[in-house]
This record gives sequence, C-alpha cells and structure tokens, in this order.
Amino acid sequence: MRIKTSQLIAVLQDLIRTAGNDPELPTLNAILLHTTRGHHGAEPGQVELFAGVSTNRYCVGHTYTWCSGQLSGPSLWSVRDAKNVVSVFKAARGKDKHDVHAVEIVRSAGEIVIREDPNLIDEGVSLAFGERDAGDFPARGVYRHLDIEQPTTKLEVDAGVSRFVDATPATDISPSVLAPFLAVANRRGEPVRLYRTHQWVPILVQMGEAYRGVLMTVRTDDPVEHQERPTSDLYPPDLDDPRWAPKGDATTETEDWQQLDLGVEGDDDSADDSADELEDGPE
Repeated sequence: MRIKTSQLIAVLQDLIRTAGNDPELPTLNAILLHTTRGHHGAEPGQVELFAGVSTNRYCVGHTYTWCSGQLSGPSLWSVRDAKNVVSVFKAARGKDKHDVHAVEIVRSAGEIVIREDPNLIDEGVSLAFGERDAGDFPARGVYRHLDIEQPTTKLEVDAGVSRFVDATPATDISPSVLAPFLAVANRRGEPVRLYRTHQWVPILVQMGEAYRGVLMTVRTDDPVEHQERPTSDLYPPDLDDPRWAPKGDATTETEDWQQLDLGVEGDDDSADDSADELEDGPE
C-alpha cells in the first residue's frame, strides 16, 4: 500500500499518545493498524483508508486517513517501532513543501518494510521490523467502547452488588488520562469534544472528522461530587474598589459567545466588527 508520509506520521503520532507503556502489559504497548474502505472528507463514495487504534486501559485513540492499496489484514506495531518510523521518515521527508513525499508499506511473512516510494525516489530510505501478534491486542473490547451508545444524561449506573450510583454534576478526570487528548488536539488544531453522560461512565471524545477516543473517569464516592457547585473557596480582592468600576460606556456583556463575559471595554466593538465582516463579505 502507498500513503503520504505526512499522513502516516500524523496517524502514528496521534496513536502513540494513547498507547500503553506498562512493561507488565506488553500487548498494549502497541498500535493496531489496518486498511479498509469508507467515507472521508469530501470524496464521493468510499475510498481506501489506513486506520489505527491504541489504548493504555485508561484511554483509547482511533484515527484514519487516506491511502492507496490494502494490507492483508490487521498489523500490530510496537510503540518503539512506530516511533522509529516517525523519526526515520520525518527526516527522509525533509521540508516537502508541496506534501508529495510518500512511502510504500509492504507486509511479508510477519515483517513490515516501509520504503520511500520508488516512483519518486530510485533508491530511497527503507525501514524493516517484525510485527507483533495482532491476536494479542484486545480489539473487540476497544472497539466496543469506541462504539458504545449512551444517552446524553444517564441518571444512575449499576455499580454491582445491587448498588446504584446516582448521576451528579461533577465528573473527575485524571490529568494523565486527559493529557494525551490535549496533545493530539494541539497537533490537529481541533477542539476537544466530550460526550459526557454519567460520572462513572467512560467519556467519548471527538476531534475533527477523523479522530475518536474514549477516556475513563475517576470513579469516586467522595461526597464532594454530590455538590451542585465547586466547593473550593474563593478569595477575591475588594471588587467594590473604584478602580474596577465600569469605564465610560463599556458594557458588562459581550456578544461573542465564544468568550467569557468579563465586561472588558471594547468587547462589543470587536464583536460588531466581526459580525459586519462576516455579513458583508469582501468587497
């Protein structure tokens, strides 16, 4: 199969983020990759896709991109090999201002060979490594979580032993579980969309069109989570101090719903200008 080098690197970088690194769970220290056909972007009908998934038990990442050709079944790459692929072919790609650099991925007898597209470069860089056993990866469980259907609001969850946990306003997320998704979002330049249901239920994540994930929440019976609002104290200065009095005709509301309403002077002007530009369009 053939794939643009930039797209191969992007897929691997995103999936390395959510892969495991526990030496006691080597089957998760890997990325499961395969080819398929499906819809992507504005292309009419189905196209050939290169898709992958990884997990560390606390989060899951799944993404895909265009390719040409097919692999003969799923292929499991160790995180170490995936990092080597990124390093070697990022250097081989160089500046590639027109994004034309591509590689071929050849699979034979349990070995993966990645080489620069011979149609572009006669004797280019190549890298070979052994596959892991794809059957060791918990693919069914991973994709079950990625495709789970949950109501927007789930009022209670069966915690086992005839015990039910009521839904609360608060959901706790470990920083280490959230961090991979923030890194992926920064690389993609996309907002992180969370589909939250119940504080004990895994949260589905989406970034753009071609990335879906799952993150596990922190399950706690801390009574603080049953509060309607945060319980940490606030210690503001004297907000009646004249220096914070409204200035001139400055409004305390902003029409830009993407920003916090801070009552900052000039908020309305910038919002109005943006609205005029969008409405009138270029001259």
